[in-house]
Amino acid sequence: MEQKKPHRKPTNPFGVISFSKQGKVRSEITHLSSDKQTQELEAVTIFVDHYNRENPDDKISAIESLPESDHDFKIRIGDRDIFVQLTELTTHQYYITITRDEYDSGRWRHFVQTEYGALPKAVDMDNMVPALTRLIQKKIEKNYSKGMAEIWLVVFTTDTGYPTEYYQSNELITSDHLKMAREYVATNNNIFSRIWFTNLITRPIKIG
Repeated sequence: MEQKKPHRKPTNPFGVISFSKQGKVRSEITHLSSDKQTQELEAVTIFVDHYNRENPDDKISAIESLPESDHDFKIRIGDRDIFVQLTELTTHQYYITITRDEYDSGRWRHFVQTEYGALPKAVDMDNMVPALTRLIQKKIEKNYSKGMAEIWLVVFTTDTGYPTEYYQSNELITSDHLKMAREYVATNNNIFSRIWFTNLITRPIKIG
């Protein structure tokens, strides 16, 4: 019998580079596994760790991987079992590989450096802003069977530049990307009791 090959799911490294007052540089870069099952377990484990830091009185105490035909994970909070659907927001929709002539043409206004020494990629804002909403819509429209179970949707990304909430002049600003997603969730029925977004670096953002 031919052995089933593992499902490869490459993803981008993510993290931050810190600069100390003494001028020292510290790189804190994480690489998720390219094996799909391992990668998803790593992502949900990071989410749970960050969630628990923000919710010490409502901690997740256990994570269980589930068969692929079922939900992705089951977590436990107190005496509640909660099923989790995990999905990734990738940059494929809005990072555009361009030539030097396109870079110099002035057509594109937003760029991102994805590889040291390489030409930046253009950022297609018309697709970047609604990308989170479109992904959530796709999961909602799958019409998962709810039954009596509580189900969470966790959207993760390794794109640490995808904006949600940030401070500007000591004021908390909500990005158009997050506003659109929250408006969609608020105006459409769905089976998910909670929807979260995480870039695996900062605290998880509750969308609905």
